[in-house]
Order: sequence, then C-alpha cells, then structure tokens
Amino acid sequence: MLLICNNVKGRFTVCEETILIKTMSFSRHLGSIRNVVISFLLMISCVNPVIAENPVTVIYPVYHTDTDRIIVEIREGIRSQQAGNIEEVAYDPLRDSKELRDKIAALSDKDIVITLTNEMERLVRVSGFSGQLIDGVSVDLTKKESTVNIGIQPSPYTYVEILKKLSPQVKKLFYFSPLSGDTLKKGDSFQASGNNHIDIHYISVDSINAAMHEVNDVLSHADPTTTAVWLPSRVLSMSNNTVLRYVLQEAWKRSFIVFTDSLDAVLRGLLFTLVPDYHAYGKYLGQKATDIASGETYPVSKSIRYFNDVYLMINQRFAIHLGVNPNHSVFDKYRIVVPAK
Repeated sequence: MLLICNNVKGRFTVCEETILIKTMSFSRHLGSIRNVVISFLLMISCVNPVIAENPVTVIYPVYHTDTDRIIVEIREGIRSQQAGNIEEVAYDPLRDSKELRDKIAALSDKDIVITLTNEMERLVRVSGFSGQLIDGVSVDLTKKESTVNIGIQPSPYTYVEILKKLSPQVKKLFYFSPLSGDTLKKGDSFQASGNNHIDIHYISVDSINAAMHEVNDVLSHADPTTTAVWLPSRVLSMSNNTVLRYVLQEAWKRSFIVFTDSLDAVLRGLLFTLVPDYHAYGKYLGQKATDIASGETYPVSKSIRYFNDVYLMINQRFAIHLGVNPNHSVFDKYRIVVPAK
C-alpha cells in the first residue's frame, strides 16, 4: 500500500521519501540475511559429505607420565584438522575400561578409527573391528590390509639428509643395528640415500660383545673428517648403556660425528637427533582420515608412512667441538638442547 501525503509533480514528498527509504532499508536487510544464509549453505556444501558419514574415532592411551603431553599435542593436531567430526576415547589402565569397550563394540565398518600406539591398535582389532584403521605412533610391517601405518619417526633418509646439511664433507656412514639386513631392506630404509652421495655401511650387531667390537673398530680406524656413525637407541642401551658411555668418550676424543634417534643420548653428549612436530603429526593423521574417507587406499606393501616434519635437536657444545654450524637459513626447525656453555 502506498500512502500519498502531498502529490507534487516531479518530486517525492517527505512522507513518500521516508516510506521509500524505509522500504529500501528493509529490502537491503532481507538481502543481507539472504546472503548470510546462502554463504552458510555454500559452506555446508563444501564439507566432504563422505567425512560427514564417516565419523573419526580417536582411541588413545593415558600413561600418567610425560608421554601424555605428547599424546595431547597429537590429539590437538587431529582436532584442528577434523573440526567437529571427531570423537575421542581414552584408555586408562588405572580405571575401568568399560567406556572403551562399549565404544569399540558400537563401531561400524564404515567408521574410521585412529589409534595412538600399537597397544590401542591391538585392542581395537581384538574386538573384531574390521573397518579402516589408522595406526599412529608406530611402524609395523605385519598389519592387515585395512590398517594404515603412519609411524611417528622420520624416515632414515631424513637423518641422512640432515647429516649432509650439517657436514657436507661426510662421504661414509656406518649404521649399526640389531636388526637383520633383510628386515631393513624390506622397509626401504636407505633406498633414496644414494641421492646424497654418501656410502652407507650397514653393520648388524646382535650382542653387547659384537656391538663393542664393531663400534670400536670404526671409531679407531675410520677417518673422522669424512665418516659419521649412526647408533640407534637399541644399540646404545645395550648392557645398561655400556655402548653409550664408551661412544661418548671416544667420539669426543676423536672428534667423531655420532648421531642417534635418542634425545636422551643427545642430552648426554651425541651430536643430534630428530623429534617430530607432534601437533603437525596430529594434523597429518587427521588428513589421512579425510583421504581414506574420500576413497584413497594404501596397498599393504606400501602402507608404512614415515613422518618427516621434525625438529633438529642438537648438542651445541659437541657441535662447536666438531666445527659443525647448524644455520637457521638451512634448518627451519631446530632446537639447542645442550648449549655451548
């Protein structure tokens, strides 16, 4: 209905103008509401419908130790990637596990489960769950086809790459491990290392005597200016850390580059190790859940996924002693765990 107070030809009256302005304002308001609604609907339509139908359940342990802080960082990373499409269930051995058992029993084969640690993966599988499972914080070559292994450790190649950046003159690397050579090859651990122009020698040691003999032979006869030694924690910890104590002494005496996968050994004197960015790791697990829900598959023979978004943890005191300089421009993420003084 149009109200006319005064009809003056060629122009609007005050009453008409006021009504028109209010009408236009109301129309703009309706338009704004309509735009918000449309934007909201578009936002909803952009959410992967497959994800909405496949909720992600995260099953994680509670240890009541410092390890729990790592688990928290990983879970925060998963939540940041999965938003509201996630349900978390804790397993606390000090409490009744009925909630966990009930949740696992309620899972369907369409659900996607992320387990943090092998122990959680086994609990889920024993229950009879046959759906898609992402096993985080572990690497296991024996898992079934519907399990995707995403180890929290970086690939061996990443260690070699870091070594070459720290000390480009190194041409030979001795790797000691209690594992057999065949097992190592099955994991393709050193497949890409040749790209770094470094000659890698694999030495298998299955006892403390073999470890001490082989390590002593390398540290006594190899050229420390062009040779490095990689000692995993499984070897260093043999016979109550006997190998570690010996290596700490000899590496310093001969200025020998020795690195490891053990942060504790770096704190005690070895050159460096690599530690995952745990929050980024959680995001990576969450993204894999999205990929799987969208139809991505992982063949059994290639199911292991290393995680290479890591921090370089370096003993600066030993680095200076060796003449090694970790440059900020080369390493985006590195932390000094033992300062120079």
